[in-house]
Amino acid sequence: LVAIIAMGINFVIGTPLAAFMARENFKGKYIIEFLIILPLIVPAMVSTMGLQFAFIKLGLIETILGVGIVHSVTTMPYYVKSMRAGYLTLSKDYINMGKILGANSLEIFFKITLPILTPSFLVGMSLVIIISLAQYLVTFIIGGGKVMTLPILMMPYLSNGDIGSGTVYSVIYVLFTYFLVFLIGKILKIIYRKSDRNND
Repeated sequence: LVAIIAMGINFVIGTPLAAFMARENFKGKYIIEFLIILPLIVPAMVSTMGLQFAFIKLGLIETILGVGIVHSVTTMPYYVKSMRAGYLTLSKDYINMGKILGANSLEIFFKITLPILTPSFLVGMSLVIIISLAQYLVTFIIGGGKVMTLPILMMPYLSNGDIGSGTVYSVIYVLFTYFLVFLIGKILKIIYRKSDRNND
């Protein structure tokens, strides 16, 4: 659930941000690019401790939503960079053709842009899933030990030398990661098939 929340926030915020950074040239663009990758530079402990005080005031501490938001901050640079690379290869002619044919912004995105950017989208979302599922420190700080993710469950067994139980959770972690990546691919294929049928 935490990974799905992180994916949703990345999709809603990261996708238009990636499109804007790929298409527009403006003064201060390098500053925005630096801010995007800032979570990769600043140690997770420092940024999370700063967010913790804000989350306490907002009532998001020790909640699944709070942990999901923090995971989205951690994973956003990877998703934005991946989608931006896709947008740089997208010709504006496709967008203009959609407008000429009477498609609105949502139709252009879901029926034209997203199908073309499928490789970048899958890479970006796969990175979000993998990195989100691997987060231990930020989950422990914001979740307070009450939000139980696979790394939180695995750590006590691994640190106490219980290799058997740790191995079981490790296998579950790997299988669950592959399942979410596989699920995204299937959902996209269903969407594209429906759009192809409508076009026919």
